[in-house]
Amino acid sequence: MPEPSAPLAAGVRMPDRFLVCVDFSALTDKTLQRAIKLAGSGEVVIDLLHIVPPPRTASRGSYAGRMIVEQAQKASRDAAHRKATPLLDRVPEPLRGEVLVRDGIPADEITELAKKGYDMVILATHGRTGMSKALLGSVAERVVRYSPIPVLVVR
Repeated sequence: MPEPSAPLAAGVRMPDRFLVCVDFSALTDKTLQRAIKLAGSGEVVIDLLHIVPPPRTASRGSYAGRMIVEQAQKASRDAAHRKATPLLDRVPEPLRGEVLVRDGIPADEITELAKKGYDMVILATHGRTGMSKALLGSVAERVVRYSPIPVLVVR
């Protein structure tokens, strides 16, 4: 194993951008701290991502019903941005990127965004097992399976 200060092997480059997924659970702080520690004092940019899942109710139906759903989604996006901004402020200035808020299926949105110039996805797992995992699925498991880039899962 090479020493930490040893140069990287030929053709291997240092990461430039981390995509840190935040869900505002108890593990969000731990995930962010792990990303900051991994970035060190390097030239890595840390972006925070929160996904607003689709509403559980069908958006089909009347125009008024669709408008209510769209307003609720916008309110959720705005609230997520407000909650994520103080988290980003805790990232040291040279590492600080931006807050990204997207609508959609979390695992799908994360793996799609991972294709856009990121070097690593960092996210938490809640460690669900059994029936809750079968019913709710595992975002972390799907991201690990389908991500085109390395994924660090924090527990």
